[in-house]
Amino acid sequence: MSFSTPEAIRGLADCLTRLAEQHEALNATLDEERLALIQLDVAVIHACAERKAALAQAIDQTERSRQATVEALAQELGLTGPAPKLTQILDALPTSSRDTLIPLRDRVRAAVNGARDGQTRNLSLTDRFMGLLDRSLHSVHEALASLPVYTTKGHTAIGRGQGFVVSRTA
Repeated sequence: MSFSTPEAIRGLADCLTRLAEQHEALNATLDEERLALIQLDVAVIHACAERKAALAQAIDQTERSRQATVEALAQELGLTGPAPKLTQILDALPTSSRDTLIPLRDRVRAAVNGARDGQTRNLSLTDRFMGLLDRSLHSVHEALASLPVYTTKGHTAIGRGQGFVVSRTA
C-alpha cells in the first residue's frame, strides 16, 4: 500500500470514522438486544444476533484497513518497530493533523468501551434468561414426574417410568 502522507492521514481519518460509526451501530443493536432480553422476545434477540454478526465482519474489515494505513503512515513518517501504535503516529504528525485525528480516536475509544459494556450487560441478562429457562424446565420435569402415566402394558403408574401422561381432562 503506497500513500503520500496527506492521503494516508485522510485514509486513517476515514477508517477511524467508519470504526466509530460501526461501533455506534453495534451499541444501538446491543441496546435493542438488551430490551429484547428483558422482554424475552426471542425473534428480536435473533435479529439482533444477525446484525451483530454483520457488524462484527464490517468492523474486522475496517480494522484491517486501519492497521494497513497505520503501517504505511508509520513507514512514511520514518517510524520503526514491529507494530506502530496510533499514539506514535499522532505524536509524529503536525498539530493540524493531530487536531483532526485525536477526536476521531477518542470517539472510537468511547464507542468500543460502550460496546464492551453493552456486551457484558447483555451476557449477564442472557445468563439470567438461560437460568430461568433451566429452572422452568426442571419444574416442568418435576411436575410431570408425579403425574400418572400409562405403562407399555396399559396400566397406570406414578413416576418417571416409560409411558404416556394420563390426561386429567380425558
